[in-house]
Amino acid sequence: MVVKGKKGQMGWVIGIIAIIFVGIIILALGFDVVDANHLGVMNRFGVIKGVMQPGMKWTGLFTQVYQYNLRTRPVVIELAGKDSSATKDGQSIYATIKINWRIKPESVMDLYKNVGRDEAIYDVLNIEGRIKHGFQTVTVQYEDGLDII
Repeated sequence: MVVKGKKGQMGWVIGIIAIIFVGIIILALGFDVVDANHLGVMNRFGVIKGVMQPGMKWTGLFTQVYQYNLRTRPVVIELAGKDSSATKDGQSIYATIKINWRIKPESVMDLYKNVGRDEAIYDVLNIEGRIKHGFQTVTVQYEDGLDII
């Protein structure tokens, strides 16, 4: 007849508590949160698993969620000095252009696939350069700066 002491029973209890604790930590690591006014793109091992709406969701242990800000973002572009535009007759035009831009929710997965993360969109798509070029392309069609106001 084998008699177990309190030491043996205590070891089992500590082991079970440790297993439960590790299980809770593993479960907590699988949750991801997307902020309000954002959409998340779920990526697991380089494969896009879909779009995640704002809130908390269980996505799995090896899933990364990249957030895209859907808010309107203001941009101010100064066209002065070497960046200024010119009319058809060579008169310089200086301008301050203010625009607001935002990401369309339906294009978030395409942006992730083709452009990258949210932080890189403005630079990769060269938004400022495109606006400057468009402004300069239009202003060169006019003979003096008064015609475009």
